[in-house]
Amino acid sequence: MARMLRFSILFTGLVITAASAAHAQYMFLDSNRDGVCSTSDYIGAGIDSVDVWLDTTQNGNTSPAVCSTGETLSIDAYEIIVRGSGITFLGYANKRPEFTVATPLLIGTTDATVGYATPSPNSTYLPAGRYLLGTFAVQFQGGRCPYLFIVTGTSIRPSAFTGFRSECTGSNGNHWITLPDDFVDVCGMGGCDGVEPTTWGRIKVMYR
Repeated sequence: MARMLRFSILFTGLVITAASAAHAQYMFLDSNRDGVCSTSDYIGAGIDSVDVWLDTTQNGNTSPAVCSTGETLSIDAYEIIVRGSGITFLGYANKRPEFTVATPLLIGTTDATVGYATPSPNSTYLPAGRYLLGTFAVQFQGGRCPYLFIVTGTSIRPSAFTGFRSECTGSNGNHWITLPDDFVDVCGMGGCDGVEPTTWGRIKVMYR
C-alpha cells in the first residue's frame, strides 16, 4: 500500500485569540512507535494500532506550556475523541496503569471516544510531562484517503470532550484542560496517493 501522508492539525483560527489563556498544548497520534507525529505515521493495510500521546510541558513547536493560573500542569484523568474515515475502530487499550476508572469506549460510524481517571476522592496526579495515554486498534477498510484526527466533540456521546484533568484550574474553572478552550495544538494522520492532501477541500475535514 502506498505510504500515507500525515496532516498536522493546528487550530490556526484560535491561536491568536486563545494564546493568553492557553495552558497545555500538544496531543498527537503516532503509528510507528517513535513517539512523534510525523510524515512517517500512516494507517497501514489490515489491522493497525495508533498511539495517543499528550505532552503537558510544551507546545507542538516546542515552546514551553504554562498554566495561566499558576498551578502545575499535572494529570490524573483524560478523555479523547477521534474521528476517522476509511477505517473501522476495533478497540482501545489504556496505557496509564494509574488510571483505573474508565469512561467506556464508545464507537460510532466515524467517531470513537474513551476516557480514564484515577479513583476519587484520592486522585493521584502524575507530574507535568509527556505521556502515552493509550492505543486505538483500527482496521483499514480499503480505498483511498484513510485518516484519523483528534476532535473536540461527537454526537455519539454529547457530553464527551478531548482533554485532561489537572491541578491547573483551566479556563472553565473545573480543572479540566480541554481542546480548544485551553490548548489548540493537535496532530493526526491521513492522506491520499494523489493531489487531494494539498487541497483545501481535503484539509477542511480536519476541523469538523
